[in-house]
Amino acid sequence: MIRSRKRYQEGTVAQKKRANGEHVWIYRYFATDETGKRRRRSATIGTVRKYPTKSEAKGAIGYLRLQANTPEAVQSDVKLFSDAIDRYIAEEMSTRASTRRTSLVWVENYIRPKWGKVQIERIKPVEVRSWMKSLTLSGKSKGHIHSLMRSLFQSAMLWEWIPVAVNPMSLFRTEGSSKTQKRKIILTVEQFNAILAMIPREPFRTMVLTAMCIGPRRSEFTALKWLDFNWEKKTLYIRRGIVDGEIGDVKTDYSDQPMPLDDGFAEVLQRWRKQTDFCADEDWVFASPFVGGEMPYWPNSVNRRYLRTAGEKLGFVGSGPGQRIGWHTLRHTYRAWLDDVGTPIGVMKDLMRHSDIRTTMNVYGGALDDTMREYNGKVVRMALRAS
Repeated sequence: MIRSRKRYQEGTVAQKKRANGEHVWIYRYFATDETGKRRRRSATIGTVRKYPTKSEAKGAIGYLRLQANTPEAVQSDVKLFSDAIDRYIAEEMSTRASTRRTSLVWVENYIRPKWGKVQIERIKPVEVRSWMKSLTLSGKSKGHIHSLMRSLFQSAMLWEWIPVAVNPMSLFRTEGSSKTQKRKIILTVEQFNAILAMIPREPFRTMVLTAMCIGPRRSEFTALKWLDFNWEKKTLYIRRGIVDGEIGDVKTDYSDQPMPLDDGFAEVLQRWRKQTDFCADEDWVFASPFVGGEMPYWPNSVNRRYLRTAGEKLGFVGSGPGQRIGWHTLRHTYRAWLDDVGTPIGVMKDLMRHSDIRTTMNVYGGALDDTMREYNGKVVRMALRAS
């Protein structure tokens, strides 16, 4: 009996010159259309800057090559872990800019170099555990890698690349993954007032006050627009975030919740609105004049030039974790001040806009608008003592 061999195409890789923008690598293959005819198709692999050589571009076509083949041919093909990585990045990885950027760092610098060329079914949990123990990374970083590999195996089961079974990564734990090595700086009222006194220039002073009065993430308060404030109802909405110049959604659904707008803090914002040239509803609250108000000031630059400099004058210096003041210092301080004024944990969760109360303190509860307004107002009055 003669058996016919299933056809499997490798395809070709070539560089394509573009009139505008970077040159790219193209993967060319044949595909059968709805009429049964085989036609030439192509897909972009990536830019020449990302893959400087042809061999590097070829190494990145695993997922594209699988797409180019018939289901029967794909079913018979040996799946490498790099194939799973490519498809996971294309289909399953978070589209949130900051999360995706961080995940790609762990994938491309650690997971792919070690496991990319290994068949998925041949990767043993005990070997992964030994490898992870050998990494000179913090427990928190190892936890991120552990979580990503777990998601990769889970996705491979979903795609039916490997049998549905117990996830190999669930067979061992990563010690220290829930701990952070950063020492959190919590400012006293006097220390915060001293910092504020060193930042008289606007809008940077108001930026610092905003970060302290409502405790937002830096990606969120820099993305505020004037239309986000309802001055009559004394409410504000944090509807978007900006990470590395990319405008996106807030971190969680709970982040997009109405927040109380204290009268004292509202006065601070209104004073700034009268000073800035960008005061229309659609304008950024902290619009940068250097780009004609098209984007807000870059928070990293403001932090480096003003907030961190003020902290260094107070003695918060050094290059190690937690030895310098930054925007997240104010968020931690906001959380601590809420605790100092006796805020119920459920109210604290809602003011911090955490999706899971365990992020706040492992206790459940909810907050009424009036209660949120009361405790937020107490923190605002602490922050405005020197303003």
